[in-house]
Amino acid sequence: MKDFLNDFKAFAFKGNMMDLAIGMIIGAAFTALVNSVVNNLFMPVLSVFTGGIDFSNLYLPLSTGSKDAFMAGADIATARAAGSVLPYGTFITDLIQFLILAFVVFLMVRGLAKMTGERRLFLSWSVTGRRFH
Repeated sequence: MKDFLNDFKAFAFKGNMMDLAIGMIIGAAFTALVNSVVNNLFMPVLSVFTGGIDFSNLYLPLSTGSKDAFMAGADIATARAAGSVLPYGTFITDLIQFLILAFVVFLMVRGLAKMTGERRLFLSWSVTGRRFH
């Protein structure tokens, strides 16, 4: 048992493991920030251009109860309570959040590659064979 605890201590308190834990904490905070940007800044502006559509309430009813709620103009919470729904508006919001996160990570890795001169960071990411300069 003592060997087990010593092995766990060596594993858990290694430098790389602590770096990973710090990265996960920063990542969680960054995700909350991106969610806020999407929900509070991007989606309202997008809603202006799409005629005031609230993406969080876009859904397709999949059952009789949710169809009745949909026809009555119910929001997604009421429709979910009445039956099953396909919330494609939530998917659109999540897709936008993913694209923003992917773009920010791309910019960070690209900046790091330029600062360190390590072009190989992008060689494995090249879809079209184009190299980044």
